[in-house]
Amino acid sequence: MDYRVFRYLAHFIFLCISGKIIGDIRKVKKRINLAKTGSPAKKENSSEIVQPLVSIVIPTKNEVGFIEKLLESIKNQSYKNIEVIVVDYKSDDGTVQIARSFGSGN
Repeated sequence: MDYRVFRYLAHFIFLCISGKIIGDIRKVKKRINLAKTGSPAKKENSSEIVQPLVSIVIPTKNEVGFIEKLLESIKNQSYKNIEVIVVDYKSDDGTVQIARSFGSGN
C-alpha cells in the first residue's frame, strides 16, 4: 500500500472518530447547560422542547391536614412533566383516600 493512501486513510478515520466525539461533547454540554439553567432543551433536529421528568416522593403518616394542600400545589405548578409518588406508612386518618383522589392510586 502506498504511504500516501495509508496516510489519507488514517486521516479519514481520525476525522470520523473526532467528529463523533465532538458530537458527543456537544450533547453533554447541552445537558450541562440544562442542569445549570433549568431551562428546557430542544430535541436534536426538532423544535419540540424536552422537559426532563421530575419525580416527587412524598412520605406520609397521618397527614390529612397537609396532603391535599401539598398535592394541589404540585398540580398547579407551571412545570408539567412531574410524577408524584406518595408513600404512606399505615395512615388511619384519610391520607390515602385524599392522595388517591389526585391520581391513579397505584
